[in-house]
Amino acid sequence: MSERRIFVRHSCEEGSFYLPDPAGLHYLLRVLRVVPGEMYRGFDADAFGYRLEWRSEKEGFKVLERTPPSGAPAFTLSLAQGLPKGPKFELVLRQGTEVGIHSFFPLLTERTVVRLPPEEREGKRARWERILQEASRQCGRDDVPELSTPLSWEEGLAILGSFDLVLMLYEGDGNPLRKVLESHPKARRVLLLVGPEGGWSPREVEESVRGGAQVVHLPTPILRTETAPLAAASMVCFHYS
Repeated sequence: MSERRIFVRHSCEEGSFYLPDPAGLHYLLRVLRVVPGEMYRGFDADAFGYRLEWRSEKEGFKVLERTPPSGAPAFTLSLAQGLPKGPKFELVLRQGTEVGIHSFFPLLTERTVVRLPPEEREGKRARWERILQEASRQCGRDDVPELSTPLSWEEGLAILGSFDLVLMLYEGDGNPLRKVLESHPKARRVLLLVGPEGGWSPREVEESVRGGAQVVHLPTPILRTETAPLAAASMVCFHYS
């Protein structure tokens, strides 16, 4: 049987001990029923890898080996999405992690129904980070996608210049996605912009284009807000792989 994987919540040195938090301990002891001497593979938020040996409930894991990240990826895909209602964004986080999205930027747009007061944003982000950690563990990634706090539309516009290519999904207009990708063969940092249930407002489309975004449409029927980023991400990652 292959070694199980766990997320290591802070950096550890070889020879030290790592004791998971209470929720992690409960999972190890009551669900996985870990026993002394059992070996695990660990990874942390900075993509360091660990070979771990379980010692006891008091000591936790002994860190037998710590391996550095393999280096900066040649290509990264990020997603800025207008926050959808209910648990849809959590689905995007889980499955977006599986298809290879590197970072997530939740947006509060003109047509976003969800309104998060500033005092609630950090709590929501903490829950989303736990979802990303678990999704990375399950799908075998050695890193955890980055996650920003929810951004206003103006804050979202400010990040566009950090990318080689910005693709705004818009059902009303734009060029085919494949055509735009083929015209940008050297893009290495790509950002997807996906609207909430009500889509983008004309003002948001106009401001994004002024900021350098390319308006595109997918070769599919109209997709839900939680489905569109996953389909687009798969197409973009395949193109640049």
